[in-house]
Amino acid sequence: MHRVHLIVGILITVRLLVGCGGASDTPAPTAGTSVPTQLTFAGLMGTEMLPAAPVKTRLLSAPSDAKDGQPLIARLSSPGTVLATNGAEMFNGSLSYRALPPFELDIFSQGDMLIPVQRGILATHQNAQFWQLIFSPGRIWQQRDDQGMSRGQLVVTLVNPYYANAHNGVLTFLYKDGQISQGWLQIFQENVDWLKQDFWGTVPLALTDKTELDMQSAKTHWQWEQQMNLPRGAWQSLAEIATDASLSAYTSSIAEHNLSATGLIYQGRLYAKPLNTRYGPFPYPEAMRHGVYSVSKSMAAALTLFRLAQVYGAEVLHEKIIAHIPQGGLHHGWQQVTFSQALSMATGTGDAYPDADTLATFADEHFEPDSRMTLFSLARSSNDKLRHALAFGDYPWGPGEIVRYNTSVTFVLAVAMQHYLASMGDTRPLWQMMQEDVYARLGMSHFAMMHTTEADAQTAIPIMGVGIYPTEQDTAKLALLLQQKGIWQGEQLLSSALIEEILSFNQDTGLPADATPSLGRRYHHSFWAQPMPLSATCAPMVPFMLGYGNNYLMFPGNDIVLYRYQDSFNNDKLSMLNLADDLQAICP
Repeated sequence: MHRVHLIVGILITVRLLVGCGGASDTPAPTAGTSVPTQLTFAGLMGTEMLPAAPVKTRLLSAPSDAKDGQPLIARLSSPGTVLATNGAEMFNGSLSYRALPPFELDIFSQGDMLIPVQRGILATHQNAQFWQLIFSPGRIWQQRDDQGMSRGQLVVTLVNPYYANAHNGVLTFLYKDGQISQGWLQIFQENVDWLKQDFWGTVPLALTDKTELDMQSAKTHWQWEQQMNLPRGAWQSLAEIATDASLSAYTSSIAEHNLSATGLIYQGRLYAKPLNTRYGPFPYPEAMRHGVYSVSKSMAAALTLFRLAQVYGAEVLHEKIIAHIPQGGLHHGWQQVTFSQALSMATGTGDAYPDADTLATFADEHFEPDSRMTLFSLARSSNDKLRHALAFGDYPWGPGEIVRYNTSVTFVLAVAMQHYLASMGDTRPLWQMMQEDVYARLGMSHFAMMHTTEADAQTAIPIMGVGIYPTEQDTAKLALLLQQKGIWQGEQLLSSALIEEILSFNQDTGLPADATPSLGRRYHHSFWAQPMPLSATCAPMVPFMLGYGNNYLMFPGNDIVLYRYQDSFNNDKLSMLNLADDLQAICP
């Protein structure tokens, strides 16, 4: 997504559509009392005050003298609450950004880890709440002054169901023998520039007993998932191979609190660079979910079409969109558009700058309050989203000629792919098919994707253009799958020919896709590529995934994959490539 259009448009949308005002519900301390700056036993038990603002992450984490926590197998639930915030209170209609929705999930401990069984998006499939939730693994421990109770902690991600941003934090509580304290939720890291604020407060909690037998299958699956993870290498160990200059320059131009995750995959290992949030290191960086916006087009939409091509043949690329939209509503410009052209943003449909000589790649990716893109984003049902997506007009050129980026096109493709799958005799929802046939094979059973909201959740359609929330391990596994040309553990999951086309990107692949033609940027099947000059004699054509905020996943062609998830819009890719070149030469 394009920075200028999105920053201006989303800010206008937030200010004018949702409204502002109000202060938090955090009670003011009475005269003569001091506000605590850490999570005490009495505070969590509700007999004393808790902090009136987020605390440093070292005070959230287990101390060095912590002991083993009491094993925990239970169902954790909450009726929801209202959180405090240090930013403006905002509403979407009647839905407050401060409202934490109710939730219920099963949890179990494994060693010192605390694992939620449900790790996808906890969605009610109703419009009653603004946020949706994702829970991820945390830890259990005992510490002094907690009177024999143990502490439990889970990573919580607030997920925006309209624009797909993700806000990470931790939920902390005390427990013992089926009893539980109130929780302290602190949300303090995000990768979205237009809502950079903290949320915090107490959360009413309840525990319901579960048995070991209830959790046996989930425990076994969790152990298998851990075995599927790529081994991790210490970032500092790269100093044995790379120069100090390339290591220090890797993220030097970006403030750490604007980075969510960055690193590389090298020789089958994941090297993640340690980062700080506004309050210190995130306690569980490996569990953080990242709202990567249009990277979803590559990690989800492209891989889905690559999977269909592997199963049903390359002919699926030439399937006409119009043959698989049973709702109708496709106007003249859509008549000849293929699946491949939709994935490549070359449909010939759109409204802005109908001049073929104007290289306006992001002409229709506008988010002003009355824009078609805003109306599409705010629509929740499949029918409503499709109606707004098909409201864009026809350009004077045909499909396959010019790239005009439009996130709603990817959703039209998702609807068409769902109906194509059914026409081939596979009755599974599209995302379920991808989870079972691709992502779960990689140990990514809980790879989350934003869906439409329907009365029958089984009919919900994955948005595909935005809406995935990968961890660093998810990123590494998908990168490795592409490096291996779609083969995983000896099985061909994705079309090797389509992946090879992307990884060997050249100036004849795809179509021009930049307002600055001299950059040589091109777009094909949801992947970008451009020449990147490393030296006077080395300017490789580097394919990459790209999302709003300048989230990158790059394939420089030397068996190294580079990733950077951020919200600062820093477009410096050369510092990343220089480190990769240091580790293994990109040019012969």
